[in-house]
Formats: sequence, structure tokens, C-alpha cells
Amino acid sequence: VLASQAVTITNGGNFTITATNGGATGVSNSFAVNQAPTAVADAPAGNSAPGGAFHVALNPVSSTVNGVSVLTNDTLGFPAAAVTSFGPSTGLEVTVASGNTAATSGGGTIKVAAGGALTYTA
Repeated sequence: VLASQAVTITNGGNFTITATNGGATGVSNSFAVNQAPTAVADAPAGNSAPGGAFHVALNPVSSTVNGVSVLTNDTLGFPAAAVTSFGPSTGLEVTVASGNTAATSGGGTIKVAAGGALTYTA
């Protein structure tokens, strides 16, 4: 008989605990531990240079940026967080559902997928 046992869980996820007595299988319990996501700002660093994250050279006529994710530097938690909408932090423009394309003030377009993938076209 287990009098008292402690389990420390540092990250969210699905877990199963099985209590045994002398090698015989006892009682198993499965459970999920939720973990809140932690967002980190995605703006380029003050000393950003071309080639760095979120800092790319654009051809003003036609440039497309792919392969950037706005979730790369975030802790997604459990169950994993996803982008549901995106928009400027000014609150003046309309927020757009993830997976859709929005026009930028500079005449380009931006699209952010639920998984964080960002596509920008000038």
C-alpha cells in the first residue's frame, strides 16, 4: 500500500501513473496537465541586421518573405497554443483570422497561419 508519494511535473502533457506492489501491476491513472502558453515579442532586436529574424531586405517592387514563424520563440503550453488572429497592436485596423491575408499600410500583404508561419509580400 502506498502511504504517500509525490510527483513533480515541470511541463504540461499527457501522463500515466501506475502503482505496483512487489512487481504485480496495481492501479493506473491517466491524466493531462495543462500548461499556459508564454508569448515573447517578435519585433526585431534594436541591433537587428539583414539576415536576422524579422529583418529582411525587400525589393520594393516584389518581394516575398517565407519561412518565418511568429511562434518560434514562444512556449506553446499544453495543449499547444495556435494563432487564431493577427493584426496591429495600435487597435486602429481590423484583426484578421489566421490563415487569411491582410493588406499592409505599405501596399503589401501579410498572412499568418495557425501554426505561426508568416508570409509577407511587398
